[in-house]
Amino acid sequence: MEGIVQRTLFSQESVKMLHEIDFNIESDTRINIKHTECMLVLFYADNIESKKLAEIWLDAAKQAVGPIFAACNLAVDRKVAQAFNSLNMANGALHWAALKTVPFVLIYQNGWPIAFYNGERAVQPIIDYSLTLACKVDYHEPENLYGGMKIENNLKMEGIVQYGIPKNPFRKDSLQYTSDGNIRGYPVSEEELQDTSDNNDDNNDNNNDKEIPAEGTNPPELVGGVRLTPQGTPIIGAETGESEEEEPPVPTFQPPPIPN
Repeated sequence: MEGIVQRTLFSQESVKMLHEIDFNIESDTRINIKHTECMLVLFYADNIESKKLAEIWLDAAKQAVGPIFAACNLAVDRKVAQAFNSLNMANGALHWAALKTVPFVLIYQNGWPIAFYNGERAVQPIIDYSLTLACKVDYHEPENLYGGMKIENNLKMEGIVQYGIPKNPFRKDSLQYTSDGNIRGYPVSEEELQDTSDNNDDNNDNNNDKEIPAEGTNPPELVGGVRLTPQGTPIIGAETGESEEEEPPVPTFQPPPIPN
């Protein structure tokens, strides 16, 4: 089964499709190709970012004259992706070409990768690059400035609590193990999971509602007239009608009058 991008965008007349059979995967270098021409190869997957770059790549390939534009769908030819990934664990000559992002563009000369394309992803600069630099004999750019991959379905697991932090401390005796003290912290039902999410939302709303007074201004008053410090700590006895008990004045000694 061929990939989505390959079926909808690429044609053999403009872009040469590379597959596992085109690579020397069983060799030590693994990602060398069996073609000796200067070739600009787009390695992509079936995510949206890859599809957008594939459209640009196809348009550049249709307009450029001379350089060979090629492409390889790593979501289809997974052994090629595994070959690139294996270079991360080998300190060999092609360690610099190891997989760290998708999509990416790699330039081949005489079957060897010699450079990553890190320029702007647009038709005009890609064509200019292919004609003026990509196929020069002394050209070498062994650094990929991109990383990661933009995915389309970012699932997230809520509720797991780290063990050994203040709100979930290490247990020191058996009495601390109770049915309510779930060390993992993960909800046991969808209802609990929803409650956890709702509580987090409520806490965020409450925190957003709190106003921190600016420096040099009086702190806000709570119900009952109690004032707060800028950190939100009540000032005991401040403007509540209560006053701290005053200490009695220190008596002063008055000498008796001297009789005439």
